[in-house]
Amino acid sequence: MRAPQSIRQLFDFSSVTRLSAPLAGALLLAGCGGDGDPTGPAGGDGPMSAKINGEAWTAAGLAIAQALPKVPGAFVVQGTEAFGTGSELRTISLTVYNVGGPGTYPLGVNVMVAGGTAILANAGGGWGTPLSGEAGTVTITALDPSRIAGTFSFVADATTGSATGQVTVTDGEFDLALPGAALLPIPENAVSRASATIAGGSWNASTLSAVLSSGNFVMTAGNTTRTVTIIVQSVAEGPFPFSSAASVHISGPSGGTGPDCCWGFGTDASGTITIESLTASRISGTFEGTVVPIMGTGATGAITVVGGTFDMGLR
Repeated sequence: MRAPQSIRQLFDFSSVTRLSAPLAGALLLAGCGGDGDPTGPAGGDGPMSAKINGEAWTAAGLAIAQALPKVPGAFVVQGTEAFGTGSELRTISLTVYNVGGPGTYPLGVNVMVAGGTAILANAGGGWGTPLSGEAGTVTITALDPSRIAGTFSFVADATTGSATGQVTVTDGEFDLALPGAALLPIPENAVSRASATIAGGSWNASTLSAVLSSGNFVMTAGNTTRTVTIIVQSVAEGPFPFSSAASVHISGPSGGTGPDCCWGFGTDASGTITIESLTASRISGTFEGTVVPIMGTGATGAITVVGGTFDMGLR
């Protein structure tokens, strides 16, 4: 069976471009590479395979890896399975950022975190990893200017077209060429991370920002369930007991009044923010304690934070 001459002929391309620009570009590269023979190389020299809800998926000759130009540590790994008469396509695309070498990185995070996102798309629609901070993982086992290899798994939610429910991708593997890739050094302040156990549940931030201005530090880190804001005035290395000048604020997806918002410093709050390291480009530390409902919000009951850590790039 020969691959289609044009991926556009078989794919609802408008829905794909809404999902990911790298996805669309790599599909064209895969569809137009060589003479269209799916058994030949299409920008890569190795296989890409996985299981989608337990069903085997293989990108035979329609897999590609690419370093994103001028974006240090950013890569797209993508494969398309064409089956039947070639009129059915299923594409898996991984986009990762701030990856400097082998290691395990979370999926379901944005560009400030070392990790990335995953997409599964077919002709009808697509599924994407939510920004939960823990929608899956990609483990890079080999990375050099000519090759990237690894494994992956993720759970993705319906996002576009006729897609419904969730899909679970397991046992993912890839081993692909990086033609002409330049592995750019990742800036010292590029990567941030934060995690904790909040009210007994795991919390890993997927979106993060940090500002240090006039000696005052403000960090905002969140995912699809909770946002944590840390404020420390006159910041320096060392411990800061919870107070009006050193506080932890927790809210839920609504970000305003409601049962998921808001907790912070109050009469019965107690805990500590510890700044362990502070440089011109990074700040790191820990936080733990108990925060209480803020008057006028819908929050009820105190929330306990255990094992909180942060390591933030400063810009």
